[in-house]
Amino acid sequence: MSLLTGAPEPEITTELERYNAPTLAAAVMSAGPIHRIEPGTLALCVGHRQRNWAVVMSALSFIYSQPVAIWKAVNSVARAEIDWESMSEDDGDFVRALLDLDDL
Repeated sequence: MSLLTGAPEPEITTELERYNAPTLAAAVMSAGPIHRIEPGTLALCVGHRQRNWAVVMSALSFIYSQPVAIWKAVNSVARAEIDWESMSEDDGDFVRALLDLDDL
């Protein structure tokens, strides 16, 4: 979560007790840039916190007009933000392989 949101345990809440996919999509597209979190990632964080996966997965179709290989963008940011020098060589190799950084 830290890598994606900037906080190890981010407080991610919704203002409404019940919400639907279009409402969630609009909320994360508004809140994402304010908090510097990609909207789809923020929606997935809501799913993780609230276990409301059906609504979250549907909201992704409102956020993205077509399928997006978002993992490439996320991994590109990770490559730039990770302090590679602070890792052992083995740990660095593992993270590079995990993120498939050779393909970016």
